[in-house]
Order: sequence, then structure tokens, then C-alpha cells
Amino acid sequence: MYTSRKKIHKDKDAEPTEFEESVGHAIFDLETNSDLKSELKDLYINSAVSDRHTEDSEASKERVCCPTAPHSYSNCCA
Repeated sequence: MYTSRKKIHKDKDAEPTEFEESVGHAIFDLETNSDLKSELKDLYINSAVSDRHTEDSEASKERVCCPTAPHSYSNCCA
């Protein structure tokens, strides 16, 4: 069965974090419920990090690393 977990490729079978799971799920949802299926079919992430220090913080930074995607996307980690 194809699930959002297929959108996460970790090194050496490392377990994804909760944030990585949520990013993988968001990509999977977009792929299955939009016109972006062909564009997102081969896209997956290696890691995702959220730098939110507190729940009330207005400033947050998210970074998602993925390999160079097949279409016109560049490397997300750059």
C-alpha cells in the first residue's frame, strides 16, 4: 500500500521525526488530491527541520531537504 511514509527516504533506516512525518504526509496529500500528481510522483524528502523554539513564538523556520527533483526544481537543501 502506498502511504505518506514512501515520501520520506532516511539514511540507514533511521526513523523520521514527527515533523518529517507531517511534511511527508503533506506531500502525499498534494500528490493524491490535486493536479500535481505527475510533478510530485518522484519527489521525496531526506529530512525536515523546524526551528520553532516555543509554541507562542511568532518566528519559525522550516527547512526541508530533498534530492534534486526530476522537473525544474533545484536542490531544496541549498
